[in-house]
Amino acid sequence: MNRHYTIEHYLELISEARKIVPGLAVSTDVIVGFCGETDEQFKKTLDLFNQVKYDMAYLAQYSPRPGTVAEKFFVDDVSSKIKKQREEILNNVLAVTAEEINRRLIDQTLPTLITKRVSTALGPTNKYQGKTRTFKTVQVVSEQDVLGRFVTAKITNCTAWGLNAELVSIDD
Repeated sequence: MNRHYTIEHYLELISEARKIVPGLAVSTDVIVGFCGETDEQFKKTLDLFNQVKYDMAYLAQYSPRPGTVAEKFFVDDVSSKIKKQREEILNNVLAVTAEEINRRLIDQTLPTLITKRVSTALGPTNKYQGKTRTFKTVQVVSEQDVLGRFVTAKITNCTAWGLNAELVSIDD
């Protein structure tokens, strides 16, 4: 994919960044099943996921796009079945890692920008969703409309994909 750095250099950068910024959230984008991707190459990606311990990853299965260099010069030779398996494997590693990282946030208070009101089929609720500085998704309950506002949220529990919190304060 025309990357001009090594895995070792990448790992050094992640390590240094985490030393400089405690609590740094690291995410990545990965395309599985790019033309010619071997089992050994995929294993290196899997090893990297296990080493870096990403907070989030955006995973996609390769598919040719008309007019791109890849579509012109490469044959899409990795089966859909293999692409799906590889995506599931990475997603499973990510789920474990992300939940592990999120668990460390329980009982912490985090500034959160509320970005939407949660709705159900019955309409709006008193639940709001927002993002922390590290782009973690947080859900809080508030009797006041806090949409578009910063709040302080105390994390009470988590999943791999988000945090639940109690509202501590509305920060104007």
